[in-house]
Amino acid sequence: MENITHAKRQLFESLKARYEGIMGTGIKEKDGHEYIVVYISAQDKIQYVPAHYMGNKVIAEVKGSIKAL
Repeated sequence: MENITHAKRQLFESLKARYEGIMGTGIKEKDGHEYIVVYISAQDKIQYVPAHYMGNKVIAEVKGSIKAL
């Protein structure tokens, strides 16, 4: 498996350059396994998020839009 931190950064740069609604990425862990999380603005953006990237599992999470106050 590739370095997950490096993969997370590359995935974010790739997605944000091509699609609107990609808000960020993170790394989470479940049952002892780390995976990449891609934060998206709406459910219809999930189609842009791959299931795996550089040997790492990827999950999309809808966070809605962020507005400055």
